[in-house]
Amino acid sequence: MNSKAFAPIPSPPGWKVMTQPDRQSVALTPPATPLPPVTIADDQGGNISQYHQQWWRVAAIGNPVELRGGCWSACTLVVSHIPKERICVAKGAFLAFHMASTGNHEPSPEYTLEMFDSYPDDIRGWIERNGGPLKLPKQAGRAYWTMYDYELWAMGYPKCK
Repeated sequence: MNSKAFAPIPSPPGWKVMTQPDRQSVALTPPATPLPPVTIADDQGGNISQYHQQWWRVAAIGNPVELRGGCWSACTLVVSHIPKERICVAKGAFLAFHMASTGNHEPSPEYTLEMFDSYPDDIRGWIERNGGPLKLPKQAGRAYWTMYDYELWAMGYPKCK
């Protein structure tokens, strides 16, 4: 993953946050009161860099995430940044994967591998078992590989209450 895609993020008051994400060492001061969850409900995805930044900010601040609907395309980067124990998965929720594309909507093996490399081991393993990242469907909106709620629960993602 290219760290140049990330803009420095100012620390929220009362928090100590590292300025460069490496997915392994985000230093945080725990909040005094629980933070409200960020809810994903039918997020269609979009620009990869923007989603990396969005989910890194949520990870740095410490909000839990509730997956309560579909999470397509770049939205799936949530699992790259938010620890499994902070993502709950509701009945009927899912992640939908396809090959990444360039700005002119051409399939991009390079961006696809960047996303794939950012996913945790269990998600990468699921993609590999289904054919590998370069076999993902090439056109967003036409076909997806869908990872359903029960598959995420089996990987240890908790059920939403």
